[in-house]
Order: sequence, then structure tokens, then C-alpha cells
Amino acid sequence: MRAFRDSRFLALRPVGLAALALFLVAACWFGWAGGWCYGPRLLVEGVTLLAFLAIPVAEDIRRRRTLAVAFGVCFTWAVAVQFVGAFAYDVVGWNDRSFFVVKRPGEEKPLFFTDPDEARREAWARGGSVEQQKIDVTSELGESRLWSLRDSQILYYVEHFSEARKLKQIAIQQFLRDRG
Repeated sequence: MRAFRDSRFLALRPVGLAALALFLVAACWFGWAGGWCYGPRLLVEGVTLLAFLAIPVAEDIRRRRTLAVAFGVCFTWAVAVQFVGAFAYDVVGWNDRSFFVVKRPGEEKPLFFTDPDEARREAWARGGSVEQQKIDVTSELGESRLWSLRDSQILYYVEHFSEARKLKQIAIQQFLRDRG
């Protein structure tokens, strides 16, 4: 907002507008998340532009301790997220998971669980049924997972870091063998 309120940052206004335009174009498309990738890849270009909009508040961050701490926490989080993605993302792990789907009588939307016991308890409590099903994140059913806090991609790869890392190494070795 400061870039638009303070005339000293007039040159940054087109950068903010360009980032907004990229987000709006991506938001109009069903595959805004970018398909089977780590994070919302179609939004990355806009985020890079938004980084320039930190310039108007950089002085405040340097002067105010609370802002500096908040910036440090956000920066650490960003580096940690990229670290997890770079070293653990294995393409299929989170994108094509098996779920336990609870279908309840009289309700159109099913509930998804990663824990079979939790799914059974929910089905028993509501008189529903449980079915195991693979749900691709790019499918209509899987799309809701993109906003899930309990089943976030980052959390999945933190919890399954070693397993995902091994699968990633196997995939890389297989790729190199096939190319050789």
C-alpha cells in the first residue's frame, strides 16, 4: 500500500499491478496450482514481483524490532519451505494419495481422512460408509486439498521427509538410467 500512497515509490506501482494481473490470470484457470508440482507454481512469477514491494517498508523493518522479528520469522519459514521442497518433493507422494472417504446418507459431499480409524469412527457416528480411494490433487475431488491445513503439501513432506527423500533418489536414479 505504501508504494501507492507515497510518491517516492512511484516506479514500483507497475510492479504491483503486474503481480496482481498475473494472480488474476492464474485465478481464472482451473489449474492455478500448476498440477503435480511443489507449491502453486503458476503464482511464483507474481511472488517474485511482490518481493520488490518490500522496498518501501525495508527502512521500517530495520528500525522497528517487532517488524524485524516478524520479517525474520517469515524469511526463515520461506527458506524452510523451499528446503523441504528441494530435498523431499517426490512428485507422487502428496499429489496422488490414498484416502479413506466417508460417504454419509443424504449428504452430497464426502469427507476425506488419511487415518482409517478416524474415518471408521466418523462413518459409524453418522451412519455412513468408508471406501479407500486414490485422489489425484488435480481432480475435482482433490482440488479441495489445495486449501487444507491438515493435509497441506508442506506438512506432508515434513512428516514423510525421509521416505519422500528415498523415493526422490530412486526416481532420479531411474531417470538417469533411462537416459543413459
